[in-house]
Amino acid sequence: MPILAYLALHHWQATHRYSKLLAVVLFSTLLIHWCIAFTLGSRGLWLGLAVCYAGLIILFPKFWRLLAVQASAGVLGFTLYYFMFFIVPEWVGIEASVRNNLRLGMSGREVIWQMAWDMFLAHPLLGVGPMHFSAVVNSIAAHPHQVVLQWLAEWGLLATLAAIFVAFSGMLHGLKVIRSNAEEHIDAALWMSILGALALAQVDGVFVMPYTETWLAIIVGLALSRWAKTHYESRWQTYFLRTLAISVIFIFGNVLINEAPTLIEDSKAHMEKHGTGFTPRFWMQGWIPMDGK
Repeated sequence: MPILAYLALHHWQATHRYSKLLAVVLFSTLLIHWCIAFTLGSRGLWLGLAVCYAGLIILFPKFWRLLAVQASAGVLGFTLYYFMFFIVPEWVGIEASVRNNLRLGMSGREVIWQMAWDMFLAHPLLGVGPMHFSAVVNSIAAHPHQVVLQWLAEWGLLATLAAIFVAFSGMLHGLKVIRSNAEEHIDAALWMSILGALALAQVDGVFVMPYTETWLAIIVGLALSRWAKTHYESRWQTYFLRTLAISVIFIFGNVLINEAPTLIEDSKAHMEKHGTGFTPRFWMQGWIPMDGK
């Protein structure tokens, strides 16, 4: 959402032929995202947005226009949400039923957080294995909804400390770059997006769901490309990246040729054999099952 706000602002200030039209489209997209956010009633999203824009106000208020665009989209998004889910249903005689954005309580998180902490205490060095919190079935969730506890439980203390160090040093370096560059709104938007994701990850599965993981990879990649101290690549680094790319191509090729054609049949067979549901959400059983044949 901070990046959408930046793109809308950037194209509104640009002078190319379709800049204003593109800015309107992007702002409308941001507005619709706000409407969806009000509909879903995600308290974690409000936390992430509050943290990232509090960071903007405190650390680099010179980019206040990003906040103005976001606030405008928020007001219009709430107007659209209220019209669609309250006024229109009242007109047609339907009782409005939406999730309360101001609800209280932990929604069972205290239970799964305690489970993750107990797993860490039982396996402090290496954890129980990636994504294997879900191997212990509970009635609340298949992941802890808290990134640090999940790292501790599944990867152990050393890996968690390394991840926290990388995240903290990267955000600190990005902050230095932003505060030294007076004009680049995109750097502020990238930094706020990452900060918001890190805040949301304290109460939700940002580092679990493939969709959010993909966006994180894209956003962090953009940030790295802009904030890197040097863009020079050594010959050995080039060879290493090419070798890694070839390995990835072979792995993907094997999956596409040997596994993808029968994926649906294997998934259905596993459901019938083990009585699991919600495929392909492998968190239900802790691994990606292919033993249903």
